[in-house]
Amino acid sequence: MRYLLYAFLLLSAFYMTSKLFSGLFGGHLFHSAKNVSEKLAQSVVTPQKRPRRIVAIADLHGDGPAMKKVLQLMKLTDARGRWIAGNTVFVQTGDIVDRGPDTYEMYKSMMRLQKEAAAEGGEVVQLLGNHEVMNLQEDLRYVDPGDFESFGGRVQRQKDWSSSGWLGSWLRQQNICVVRGDTMFVHAGMTTKYIRSTDNQLISKLIDSNHRGNPLMEGDGPVWYRGYAERRVSKAVCNDLKKVLKHYGAKRMVSGHTPQLDTRRMLSSCGGRYIVADLGISKAYGGPLGGLELLLGTDGYQATAVYERRRRLQTGDARCARLVR
Repeated sequence: MRYLLYAFLLLSAFYMTSKLFSGLFGGHLFHSAKNVSEKLAQSVVTPQKRPRRIVAIADLHGDGPAMKKVLQLMKLTDARGRWIAGNTVFVQTGDIVDRGPDTYEMYKSMMRLQKEAAAEGGEVVQLLGNHEVMNLQEDLRYVDPGDFESFGGRVQRQKDWSSSGWLGSWLRQQNICVVRGDTMFVHAGMTTKYIRSTDNQLISKLIDSNHRGNPLMEGDGPVWYRGYAERRVSKAVCNDLKKVLKHYGAKRMVSGHTPQLDTRRMLSSCGGRYIVADLGISKAYGGPLGGLELLLGTDGYQATAVYERRRRLQTGDARCARLVR
């Protein structure tokens, strides 16, 4: 009897396991390994190496309503803030924090959009700007009082921004620079001086280090440098940019960091190899809504500046980029 009982229990366990796997995989227990892999692969979509569409939006500085509007303007989200852009790649070039009160909800939205985009084969890239770095290093000079309140006070905010906090740990996993398609994205500007010292794998260590020569602390480092963001850039500086782009295999560099408050239009320099997308969108600056759109065509990526009421061609060829009136 004891052996019969063991046999009964074994068969029952086998039957229940079979039903469980049938429910999970829509068939019998004995699926081939190939079929099971195909089922699992359906729920994991890898972003494209050369995406058809890339969108860059620069500094948002604590302005939640402006963020919501510009995401809709660029057809990335719907009125509820949900991802609708399919396999588009969206790069936010840093500086979500400071100068405004809505930081908490804005980072929460970015984290959610990363997941929603990935589920559709798209990608949301959050770069670190100088203001992210400042806050991670507890430089709070530009934090809005409403920002502190949204986190539940200064003490709780400090915990959330720490290496073990929900926001600090997430930000330490984000990048200083990325290349998508034929374009390099960085918050301010990458020079040849820091090419080899800003490997994204080192960023978490650099953030928590205040040693002299730390590229995240230097004025000519990738989250601070404004040398390319001039109306007239010297040949030597543009040649340095060319070397950086060659190193990374890119045709152009796109940044934020330097708000174009005089023209309210994106700036293109060094023959179109460098584009500043920072329009001063936040109410702290009062700039217009807008973003940069790169569409893949037969001749590579064409970059278009998209503003709230008009579109202007930036470049189809990085060598001859200029604003088209």
